[in-house]
Amino acid sequence: MEGIKFDEANVSTKLAEDYLKKNPIFKSKGFADSDRFTLNDHKNTIYYTNYTRNLGAVVLTKDVSDLPLKLMNLAKKIEENVELFCQLELLLRKIPLEDTERIDLKLMTQNFMYHSSLKSSKEATSTARQITFESATPLVALGFISQVLMAHMPKVVIECTKETAPVTTLFIELCHQVGLEGKVLLAILPEVIEGGSSKVTMDFTKMGEFLNGCVGVVSGKSDIDSAVEYFLDASSRYPWALRKIFVQENAVERFTTTMTWKEEKQMEVTSAGKSKSVTDRELSYFFGEKTFLMKPGRDSTEHDNNVVILEAFRTVKELIGLLANEKPFALSIWCSDISETNELAHNVDASIVWVNDFANFEGPPRSSQAFFSLIDIYFSSQHIEQFPEMAELTKLKESWLELSVEQRRAVVRDALAKIDRNQSKKMLDVLDDMTTEMESFVYLTKNMIATGIELQPQAMMPSAMYDHGLESSIMSYIIKGGAILLHIPPRDLPVKSKDISYMFYDNLRNMAGPVLFLEKEYKIGDVSVIRHPIKRYKVIWTNFGTIFAN
Repeated sequence: MEGIKFDEANVSTKLAEDYLKKNPIFKSKGFADSDRFTLNDHKNTIYYTNYTRNLGAVVLTKDVSDLPLKLMNLAKKIEENVELFCQLELLLRKIPLEDTERIDLKLMTQNFMYHSSLKSSKEATSTARQITFESATPLVALGFISQVLMAHMPKVVIECTKETAPVTTLFIELCHQVGLEGKVLLAILPEVIEGGSSKVTMDFTKMGEFLNGCVGVVSGKSDIDSAVEYFLDASSRYPWALRKIFVQENAVERFTTTMTWKEEKQMEVTSAGKSKSVTDRELSYFFGEKTFLMKPGRDSTEHDNNVVILEAFRTVKELIGLLANEKPFALSIWCSDISETNELAHNVDASIVWVNDFANFEGPPRSSQAFFSLIDIYFSSQHIEQFPEMAELTKLKESWLELSVEQRRAVVRDALAKIDRNQSKKMLDVLDDMTTEMESFVYLTKNMIATGIELQPQAMMPSAMYDHGLESSIMSYIIKGGAILLHIPPRDLPVKSKDISYMFYDNLRNMAGPVLFLEKEYKIGDVSVIRHPIKRYKVIWTNFGTIFAN
């Protein structure tokens, strides 16, 4: 099995250099230039724009039926320019070629292809209007334009700085070539607009869903040589940087021996090793820019991306508890025991799981949603205070999940049938044709299998339900196991009670459905609830070549 290799120092960047020479001047797209400009390290003139971020109301686009084909064509355009993107990222931001190709561009094109196949834009609910793209922002962030446009936003503005102006310009040019001019704009700014990520601006570097990074696990039953090889070559970029590696106690000696051998071989080749005492040798390992620290109890949440904490664990049960505290969004498990692997992969709340692999995103377009659905959830979520009624809602949801999918569908049907309205009769027909099974897929190659599953939905507090009536996505969400928290102050009840949505929820509540009415005002807190029905996916990529080879 071949690990992810570092780029050689003499890799050609001729394509990127030619692109910069061909484009001596970079300007914003869709905004007027100011009288301010600067030069980058390659002597390109970069003009800044007078730009004010739009935080006010927008008029949504009614028809997005032409977008899927344009997104498909955009994916093809990016695939045609993979080498140019990779070389620009290496030349301007020192990002390894393989990182850009295997991670950023792979996920981006998969996301565009996924949205090109959607039957309905109801599946996209982003409220973003701007995407911040600074020096530390991963290229994959640009892929989120499909969620923004499919959510009926009239346009999306990419806010970049001089460091990222060339690569964002290339991306904008491709967008315009497929017919997205006027919809995808570029604002080149002298500095990033402060304020962090908000519900109208995506600043990827500030999004809490990705701050905990990736975590590795090395079981006592694993190919330790391959695990070490992959972890040494793993990306140090946000958000893919390894934060911590958990090593099972009965494998610690083999793991540290392998690390020591790898370090010594590196020192022989480079003649640039760091001198260490015996105590240091037991605690730390240096590979290139990375430092691996075997120091029990050290916190992995506050350090740079080149520092990886090593920590021992005894049992899988203990490990699941440790991982619950870490909250990684991606997990790399190295284990040859199938039952142990499954126990870990399905009991840890990580959307991305690799088994005997790392940073492999091969798979169908839908597999990209393990990553992008986390961004969807960010833009659909709000945080409220914890109050006693939440415990009641949890119990209602648990009881609801004890019913089969068909039983839940029958209850929802009865709740609709009790409403004597034409719309409810139409919704009954929609319900009969609706697919409400949790989505899943399996993708198989010679050495790898990718398994995708839709996760149980979290609690939802609809923010504008009564303005849009009762939607099929809400019914599907409830049947799949979602729970509804409705905030209806007593002063609003006379009006709301006449709405078909209220009638449906009230009927469902009286039938022991997962619905709770909240009358009192609430404050901002730590409990996350979503405002729209959002699908969250988990994808498990398993490289089984190692298991059978050993």
